[in-house]
Amino acid sequence: MSYPLRSSQVRVVVVVSTQVGVAMVVSTSYHVERVVAVVVERVVVVVVVVVVVVVVVVVMVWWWWWWW
Repeated sequence: MSYPLRSSQVRVVVVVSTQVGVAMVVSTSYHVERVVAVVVERVVVVVVVVVVVVVVVVVMVWWWWWWW
């Protein structure tokens, strides 16, 4: 035999499922933030290295061209 759910039981189920959903979203967004932070950090490092290499090469070529 099945008993109809009372409104208080329905409310408890909704609150618990909402809290579980919020906890999952928070943990997922935290994970995504960490992944994005790591990716951005690596991209920044790569960009800085590339810029430094390009500047050094340009300066060396300019120096060589200017003095020869």
